[in-house]
Amino acid sequence: MPDLKGFFKPNVLRLEQKGDISGLIKALAHSDENIRYEAIGALCRLRDAHSSTLKSNEDDNAKKIINEALVSDIQDIEHLMWLVGGDYTYSKTKPDENEKNKAFALLVMIGTPAATTIIGKKFDGKKPVDYIFKQILKKMGSSAVEPLIARLSDEKAHGQSYCAEILGDIGDVRAVEPLIKTLKGWSSSEVAEAAKALGKIKDARAVEPLLEELDSAYNNRVREIAEKKYPSSYDQYSNCRENAAEALGQINDARAVELLIKVLGDDIAQVRQKTVQALGKLKDARALAPLEKMRNDKDSSVRAAADEALNSMGYKPALEPLIRDLSSGDWNVRLAAVEALERTQEASAFEPLARLLADNDIQVCKAVVKAVKTINKEKAEEVIDNLCRTGHIFGTWIHGDYREMAPPSHRECVRCGYQEICSDHRWGSEVRDYNEETDRTLFFNECVICGARIYTH
Repeated sequence: MPDLKGFFKPNVLRLEQKGDISGLIKALAHSDENIRYEAIGALCRLRDAHSSTLKSNEDDNAKKIINEALVSDIQDIEHLMWLVGGDYTYSKTKPDENEKNKAFALLVMIGTPAATTIIGKKFDGKKPVDYIFKQILKKMGSSAVEPLIARLSDEKAHGQSYCAEILGDIGDVRAVEPLIKTLKGWSSSEVAEAAKALGKIKDARAVEPLLEELDSAYNNRVREIAEKKYPSSYDQYSNCRENAAEALGQINDARAVELLIKVLGDDIAQVRQKTVQALGKLKDARALAPLEKMRNDKDSSVRAAADEALNSMGYKPALEPLIRDLSSGDWNVRLAAVEALERTQEASAFEPLARLLADNDIQVCKAVVKAVKTINKEKAEEVIDNLCRTGHIFGTWIHGDYREMAPPSHRECVRCGYQEICSDHRWGSEVRDYNEETDRTLFFNECVICGARIYTH
């Protein structure tokens, strides 16, 4: 029989049907890469068939023999990696999408041997790991868990944060203990990804370690601020607190409630937002009063999260306090009240909101326009149209020359939504309108689509 490395073409399908593992392993040495790839696929299918039974030592031995053969075939695995996501700059040929898809599927099928090679070659810390290789490892599922855990547990190696991220997406409980150990890591990215992964896996063993990490990170931040150790804008561990709070909400354990209420005082808005969302998932009555206070937070995302959390707990805010807040001297309070009333979509909130259309703060004014349109779009457009034409709206938004002073985000007609309020030829001319009601001359720009007058000063 001619050497397999020569011109002899083995029948891979027949070898697979006969279960001829040794014949398929010999085919891995063939000069034709298509034959080699067919043999790899056949060996993977045979290995998986033996893995599904494992009724005897023979099945276990067959699995080990195949894996050893695949591991030794590192050259083909590396070539498949190149096909999927290599640098084709200096290559004479570039793989098409069909070849890439086949290589992707084959790497996933190879499983553990391919995972070991990918982690060893790509998780070297020299550059970010390509998205495609993360997807391959995630698709492998349980086959990639052991190599990922091995790299995660190696303190001298690179890429632990990537390993934690992928293990979280796979969701295998074997990763819980290694991820808990990673919470004690020195790198904020590793700790943050480990916390996030534990939240995805949702194993109760992670609750106490996560509570410990969150409490420690929060207390350290409070101490840093008190000692003015770093500038207030510098906080390399905010992602750790954020992910730990989110994970505790996903695991949904009541032991986390008291600490999460404490962390509502964090100085970073995104941490407060994730903490509010976590308390909303826990649905514990102890969180009602703290969440009610968070509805007046200075950050809009936190306010929105607080409203959503309270709604999920069956709590509906009273309208009277919100309407009272519309008259507050603090624009943050007015803005929070407008956003909260918009989310209630109560018809009785329309008139109090409409009275705030001429607010002297641009953010509040734009929020009111959005809110009244949400509650009653037809009526809101009528009110806004009348105010635009009488000069009672947007009078304090823009001072001086509109073209020079107005940011691009303000160049939007509130009636029809057209992005360019005025045609170019109007910029150089002064457009005035004397209003008898207000006894003043008004300067305005006119929408070229619907004719709405947007007064500038």
